[in-house]
Amino acid sequence: MNNQLSYLQSMGSTADWSSVLFFLFIGTIYFLAPVVGYLPGKRGILLASLWAMIAKLAIGIFRECLFSVQALYAPPAPSAWNVGPAGGGPLGPGGMAIPSPPPVSGGASGLFGKFEQQLPALLSLAETVAFLAAIVLFVYGLQRLVLREPLMVPAQPGPER
Repeated sequence: MNNQLSYLQSMGSTADWSSVLFFLFIGTIYFLAPVVGYLPGKRGILLASLWAMIAKLAIGIFRECLFSVQALYAPPAPSAWNVGPAGGGPLGPGGMAIPSPPPVSGGASGLFGKFEQQLPALLSLAETVAFLAAIVLFVYGLQRLVLREPLMVPAQPGPER
């Protein structure tokens, strides 16, 4: 159990703060672009970048919830403290040692079963892909922003002096 808790602590807590800050930065640019003078209709790719960041954060929260459930509710790993003496197991009638049953191997164990080792890697890979997609969409969205044309008001002739 101690190994599982240290593994959970090494993964961080609830959210990756750099991702949260990047999400807030993208959102600020998205909402302030029209105020600064860009066309509001050209912000669609920035919105897609926001959704990619939401997906990245959701995958991270899902990953951490699964690991928490695994750490709290998984059966304890078998340990060697209850193994019998080196001479064998308990003694049967006549002082003969009773052979112990062969160890069970290869079965699916834990909450994730056979995916227990692959699932963390797959979720981390999906999270990284979502983050890279958000970065690429953000940069592309910044390039697609178009400034509004200033309105040219014709100068009215003033009174002559």
